[in-house]
Formats: sequence, structure tokens, C-alpha cells
Amino acid sequence: MSSEYRHVWIKVFSRAQTIQRISFLWQWFTTGVPQNKLLKMHSLLVLPSDKKYDYYLYEDEWMDCLRKLSNYLLSQSVDEQEKEFNQSSDAFLKVAKRVYQKDLTKWSNKKLIAWFKQHLDTYSYFSLCVFPPWAVDIILAPKLKHELEKVNPEKANAWFEAISSQTRPDRMTQQQIDLLKIGISGNFAKLKKHVQKYCWLPIYNLGEQPWTAEDFKKQLAEIKDQKRELKEKINSFKKKQSEYNTALQEIKPSPDLKRLIETVHLYTFLRNERVDKWRIVLHQIEQFYHEIARRANILPEDAANFFNEEIMNYLEKEILPEDYAQRKTQNALLYRDGIRKIFTKTEDIEKLRIQELGEITKEEIKEVKGLPAYKGIVTGYVRVIRTPQDLPSLKQGEILVAHHTSPDFVLAMKRSAAIVTDEGGITSHAAIVSRELKIPCVTATKEGSNVFKTGDFIEVNAEKLLEN
Repeated sequence: MSSEYRHVWIKVFSRAQTIQRISFLWQWFTTGVPQNKLLKMHSLLVLPSDKKYDYYLYEDEWMDCLRKLSNYLLSQSVDEQEKEFNQSSDAFLKVAKRVYQKDLTKWSNKKLIAWFKQHLDTYSYFSLCVFPPWAVDIILAPKLKHELEKVNPEKANAWFEAISSQTRPDRMTQQQIDLLKIGISGNFAKLKKHVQKYCWLPIYNLGEQPWTAEDFKKQLAEIKDQKRELKEKINSFKKKQSEYNTALQEIKPSPDLKRLIETVHLYTFLRNERVDKWRIVLHQIEQFYHEIARRANILPEDAANFFNEEIMNYLEKEILPEDYAQRKTQNALLYRDGIRKIFTKTEDIEKLRIQELGEITKEEIKEVKGLPAYKGIVTGYVRVIRTPQDLPSLKQGEILVAHHTSPDFVLAMKRSAAIVTDEGGITSHAAIVSRELKIPCVTATKEGSNVFKTGDFIEVNAEKLLEN
């Protein structure tokens, strides 16, 4: 590993969590992902923080893994990368669909075990899809920007913007296009099929509810000029595709630079597509955890906080983990060199926090720094968005502050004066959308959503930093 980076914990991302929700990570810390065993780390720390959980990795392990992952991506053409993604995600979906809307009460424990083993197998291959967006943001995108500046410093920014813009609709955008067509036609009988096709879009964790017909009707009601909105969405992708093609023609890249360009551009689409596949799977396998809960006479949220081997132990021997009921209230995880520990008591979690991160002194923070994604300086009142359910509260002209954004944030993002995210980089969802909307954006602040509170009056200076 490079001595350029320290062997200290750094916060990489924050998420709402159940233990099953994070089981996609274990391949990265145990055997390595099946496609390439060198893609592996040795340590993970997960600590509760407000309504989310903070995920920490050792800086040197994380950067070493991202460099290896970047090399792995560049060793393939974009067609090979997308084919590999589709094969692993399609297999993942195929297995998940086997329990969707099935009467699992009639399945034997043996049949449930057989399905769960298949699920874990396809899960392990899909786990490769987890970290490439970080490799793109942290390693490949800065490298690309540097290479473009060597070709033509004056055109580099415009080229990079064209390359890092999405040229095909993600599923949320396609849903919006399809919904607008229904609204314009007035044929609301089509809404039933629309719900079946897209109801899973708001689901990001086990236990979250799918959208209903009423939810889609509310989305339509928010759009004043549906014909104009539809035209703009369709034309936007045509325009961005044209700009991307023009950039390639002007750059005249070498084979290596072309692969770098195409890989960064591919992940403007795949970063959302991988999450969408994950959302569909969560929606389809929810029933499995309800069935485990029914058989064990526990709550579904308790079943979602079992480790994989604990689910197998229950189905094989009817053994429940002793602390399962406490885990849903709070838990912390430490994984280091093959040893995994879970903590559920407040005093043990705080002791772990101090042991691993040291004493944290709370001082008033005046500045939060990040990576500017779209330039501009704006002052305004903060609206902290912790879950998609908070989005309707965002008022016109407020500054949206969140851990990260995703396609279901777009309508609210249009109302914001600026965007600030804890995570992401210059090719993240927040960055791409802010450039489209031409509103200032600062990503990768790490602590923005913890430092700022709804109602704070702040200045977003996307020229250099974010100031309170």
C-alpha cells in the first residue's frame, strides 16, 4: 500500500442501515469479490449517527482498493464493463423474483435455505457494482480532467461537462417521461401498469413502502406545464448526446484516453442503474424477511438485522441470535482482519467510538469545505433532507443539504438555490444535476448535513468553499 495515505479511519459514506442491508459489503472484506479477488479490504467500522449510520474505512486500504478497482475497470472496454454489470445484476434480479408475491408460508425451511443460498451467490457477484462510482469520482474523473487540460486548457471544462453528463435516462427519469405521457393523454387507466413497473423507486432499505397510484398522481399535479416538461426532458438527452459526440470529435483521443473518457461517461448512467437494480431486489425480497419473522415469531425489522449465517442458523436449527431485539434500536459494527464484532449497548458503542476515533471535541464549525461541482455564490436558508420523505418540505430558494442525492430528488432540486452534499464528487448525481440546472453545488463536504441545521442562513461559495 502507498505510504501517501494514512492508516486511519475516514468516513466514506452514511446510510440508513439494517444488517441485511449492508451484507453486500462482506465480499469486499472477506474473500474479495468473485470477479477479482484482489479487490478486497480488511477493516470496516460502522457507527450510529443521528438517523443514519456512518461507514468508516482505513484511508490507505480504501485508496489502494480504489486504485485497483480503477485499473480493473480500465482493463475492459465499456461494452465489456456494461455486459458484466448486466449479467451480474440480471442474475441477482432473477433469483429475487422467485420469492416475489409467492406464498412463502407453503415453502419448507429447506426450500427457503436453497433460495437464500442462491440469493447470496448472485449477491456476491453484484457486490462488484457497489464501489465503482467512488473509483470514478476519486481516481478516474480527476485523472480525466488533467488529461483534457493537457489537450486544450481552454476547452477542458466544457469537454469534461459533456463527458460527465448523462446521455440516456435512468429509470426515475424514464418513469417521469412515461408518467407525463399518461398525464398528457388523460388515459389514467394506464396508471395501474405504471405502478407495477415503477412502484419500487422510493425503496432504499428493507421496510420502506412502494409508491401507489396516488403518489404518482401527486407527482403529476406538481408539474404545471406537462407538455413543456416532457419536451424538455426528451430534448435534454438529445442535446447532451450531441455535446458528448462533439467533444469526442474535438478531443481526438488516443486509445487509452478514449477508454478513460468512455468509462467515466458510462458511470453517469451505471451509478444510478446499479442502485435501481438494488431497489427492485429489495422490493422483491421483502416478503422473505416477513416469512422469517412469522416463523420465528419476531418482528420483520428484527429479521432484517440478522447476519447471513444467523438466517441460515434459524432455518436449519431454529436458533435466534441473543441480542436480535436490541439491534434495531442501535448497533455498531467492527470488522478487522477476519474478526467481526457487533455492539448494541450505548456505553459499548461510545467506548468503541472513542477507542477507534479518539475523543471528539465539539467546537463551533465556521467553514465546511468540499468539491465545487458547479460554480456560483448563493446565500440562503438551509433545508436538511435526511430521507426522500423530507423532500416536500423544501421551499423555493432554500439551500438543499443532504448526505447525497438520487434521481428521486430531482423535482425538489429544481426548487433549491444551491446544493450541498456530504458525499459525491464531480461526476456524482448532485454534480450532474446541478450543472444541468445551473445552480451552485458543493459535494464531498463529509459533514455538511451534520453541521448545518434547517433554518441556518449560510453562504455557499462554490468558487472555493462553503461558509457558514
